[in-house]
Amino acid sequence: MSTDNENNYIDETSEEELKKVEEMLKSSRRERQKMNSSKKPQKSDKKDDKDSFVSKLTKNPVIPITALLLIAVLALGVFYFAPRLKKDKVDSIGITYETLRTNYVNTKLYKELFKDFDCKLPDMQVTEPQEGSKHTKELNFFAMKVNNGFTTLNVGIQGSTRKSDGEIVALRFLFEDTTDQNESQNVLISVLMYYRMVFNSVFPELTDEEATTLLNNGISAGTFQIKDNIAYRIGRDTIDGKNYYIMDFAPATQYQSENNKAAESSAA
Repeated sequence: MSTDNENNYIDETSEEELKKVEEMLKSSRRERQKMNSSKKPQKSDKKDDKDSFVSKLTKNPVIPITALLLIAVLALGVFYFAPRLKKDKVDSIGITYETLRTNYVNTKLYKELFKDFDCKLPDMQVTEPQEGSKHTKELNFFAMKVNNGFTTLNVGIQGSTRKSDGEIVALRFLFEDTTDQNESQNVLISVLMYYRMVFNSVFPELTDEEATTLLNNGISAGTFQIKDNIAYRIGRDTIDGKNYYIMDFAPATQYQSENNKAAESSAA
């Protein structure tokens, strides 16, 4: 059962806070320009990039608090991603992978924060389906690493698209957790901000306040939540011995009917 604090773990980003982030980014750009103009070029250090990213976020007093509250919610359960499709129809979430990539670089968070950390979504790489996968005749499957400069941990994306029109049927983002307890809070801060950007990529029409509310609902519930024709959830899973924070998206049709049945059973 979630607490009121957990239900409000994401606070709306105010205009004043966005201005502070913008100023920090501008300051960071000026510093890099000075370094680049030096006669002795220096190699970029990925760890320094990560530290710079976390430093920018931790200057906002809201973020560390919300990240700590996130721990309590995600520790409640482990979720497994297994989108279930209707036998007579393969539904989609209504966007193609290329549209997702475009939405991603057009989010406010990407333009004002993540743009400096070289983390665009990669080109799609079609992979062979796993043994036992369904709808192999109708779907293409993909899995790629998301290269970036804000963390040394693994970030990845995987899913499937319809062969007929390229629309996404299942989508998963993975963000590796750390085994270093001293770094765990910094990782959560990064996860929180990155998944906010991902969420706005799937739902580009949402305001900051609307996105905040929906993300809050998804984390608090720990199960698939419905927005329009898309079901989404956020959780934590162990894959090949490593822990990951995961964000899943799938067609809403199956999960909506299951939620309705659950609601009817509760009301009975």
